[in-house]
Amino acid sequence: MTSNTLDKVEILYDAECPVCAGYCERIKQDNIALVDARQAGPLLEEITRLGLDIDEGMVVKKDGQIFYGSEAMREIVKVKQASRIERLLFGAKPVAAAVYAFCKSVRNVVLWLLAIDKIENLK
Repeated sequence: MTSNTLDKVEILYDAECPVCAGYCERIKQDNIALVDARQAGPLLEEITRLGLDIDEGMVVKKDGQIFYGSEAMREIVKVKQASRIERLLFGAKPVAAAVYAFCKSVRNVVLWLLAIDKIENLK
């Protein structure tokens, strides 16, 4: 079970990426706000000021704290009804980092195959 399913969280993700969008659609629930990183907004501006490249990692904002990349995935698993496999893949930091790196590579290949430009928020 999750530690606190009532936490309000924002997830900044690439809505044009079929991998990202598909995953985020699956995790929708009342306490999770999905934020399209391709639309200007306060969360995108905040992570850009922090120097975080949205093309290199998903972002979760929870209780005013920013989580990035595999740490963002670990937070998602904590706030949603995570499956057993999600808990196994993202529960431990070293495993989460490796799995996230693989997922990011898949995303990059999919974007390339579909000729979808990266977001490039740091340019």
